[in-house]
Amino acid sequence: AGHATGSWFASAALTATDRLPSDPAIAARYGTALAPLPRLESTALSLDAGARAGASRHRFSLRHARQDGVLWLIPLGAEAGTRERVTGFGLAGTTLVGSSERELSWDLAHTAGRTSPAGVEGRPAVKWETGTTEGRLELVQRSGRLSSAGVRLRRLTGRASNPLTHPTVSLATAYAELRLGRDQARAPVVAAAVTVGDGETGIAALASRTWTLPRGSTLETVIAHERAVRAEDTDIWAWTERGYRLFEDAGAQVEILGKRRGPERIVGDVRWSLPAGSGARLVARGFFRRDRRLALERARLHFNAAGESFEGPVALVHDAGGELAGAGVEFELSAVRTLVVRGSWWYSATVGGDTLYREARAAVPRHGFRLTSEWVPVPGLDLWLSAAWRSASRWAAFESVEAETGGRYRSEVGAAFVADLAIAKRLWDGRLGVQAAVSNLLGANLRYHPAGATFAPTVAVRLEARLP
Repeated sequence: AGHATGSWFASAALTATDRLPSDPAIAARYGTALAPLPRLESTALSLDAGARAGASRHRFSLRHARQDGVLWLIPLGAEAGTRERVTGFGLAGTTLVGSSERELSWDLAHTAGRTSPAGVEGRPAVKWETGTTEGRLELVQRSGRLSSAGVRLRRLTGRASNPLTHPTVSLATAYAELRLGRDQARAPVVAAAVTVGDGETGIAALASRTWTLPRGSTLETVIAHERAVRAEDTDIWAWTERGYRLFEDAGAQVEILGKRRGPERIVGDVRWSLPAGSGARLVARGFFRRDRRLALERARLHFNAAGESFEGPVALVHDAGGELAGAGVEFELSAVRTLVVRGSWWYSATVGGDTLYREARAAVPRHGFRLTSEWVPVPGLDLWLSAAWRSASRWAAFESVEAETGGRYRSEVGAAFVADLAIAKRLWDGRLGVQAAVSNLLGANLRYHPAGATFAPTVAVRLEARLP
C-alpha cells in the first residue's frame, strides 16, 4: 500500500510465506530437525517514507524480517532448526550543491540480527547476534573529470554463546572515480578505493575504456585489482577466530590450516558489441580471473543415517587460489515490433590453481545457454517463454556419500534442460492483473546440489488489484 501527494510519499508492504518441502530426501532431513512438521516460514515487513524540500530529497526506511528454517551444520553432521530475526532502519538524502551538475548524497543505516535455536530439542544449538552500522557521504558530478568521490564508515559486531576473539570490527573506506576525457560515454575511467580496518589496509583499483569501431560496433575493456581486508568478510562461519572455534566445544571434526588473510583478485574483461542489422544486436565477451589468499572449505562427508544428514571431517584451508577464464555470446532480436527474443551462451574453465580451488570450481556448471522470448500480441496481453540448459557439476565432498547411500545422493549433479512459460493479462484500465506461470514445464530432474531438493513442474497463479 502506498500514497503520494505533493512533495512526499509513504508506503508499506507485508509478505508472508509458508513452505512444505515435498522432495523425500530433503523432507526426511528437515523432519528430523523440525519434527513433527518440516515447515519453513518467513514474514517480512517494510515501511518507507520520503519528502522533497527545495533542492533536497530525504527518505526513511524500516525493515523487519522473520524466518524459521533449517541451517545445515556440516561439521556436526546435522540440520539444526533456527529462528532468525533481522531488523534494520535507514536514513538517506541528496541535495544539489552549487548547480544541477553536482549532487551530495548521504545515508545512515543500522541492521541487527539474532539467530536462536528452534525445532527439535537435543539438536545442535545455534545462537548468535550480529549488528552492522554504516554511514556514507558521496559527491557526484555530471561533468568534469571527477565523476564521484566518497567516504564510507562501517562497524560490525558479533556475539555468540562462546566468546568471540574479535567481536567488533571497524572499517573506513575512501573512494573516487575519474573520467579522463570530455566524451562522457567513451572516455577512459579510473576508479580506486582504500579500506582501513582490523590492522590491515585493502586497496581496489579499476581502469576501463570504450572504443568505437567500424560499422557502429564498440569494444570495452576492464582491468581491475583488489586486495580486500579480511574483516570485510562478514559471514560468521568464515571468520576463523570468530566462527569455527565455536564447533570445537561441540566435538566437531574441524581443522584450520594456514593463516587467514584478505583475498586478492586480478580481473580482465573484454566486451565487443555489434549491431547486426535492424532490431538486432550481438555481444561477445571474454574474461579472466586470478584469485589468491582464498579461504575454502575442504570436506569429505559421510552419511549419518540416524540424523538423515551428513558429517565431516571439515577443514578450513587458507591461501587457496587459482585462475579462471571464460567467454560468452549474447544476442537480441526485435525485428518484429511486438516480439523480442534474447539468447546467451557462456563457458568457463579453470586454467590453473591448487586442488581445492579446482574442486570448488567443479561444483559450478562449466557452460550453458538461455533463450527467452517476450510477445505482446495485443495491448495488455503478455506471453513469456524461457528455455535454459546447464552442464553437469561435480561435488567432491559427496563421493563417499554416494557409495554409502547406494546412489540416493550422487556426487555429480547431472545436466538439465528447463522450460518455463508465463502469461499475463491486464483488465479494467490496468487496475486488475492476472498472471499464470509454469516452471520446469517438461518435468526435468532439476537439482542444483547433491543434498538439495528436486524441483518438479510448478504452477503459480497471481492476482493483482490496484485500487484508485
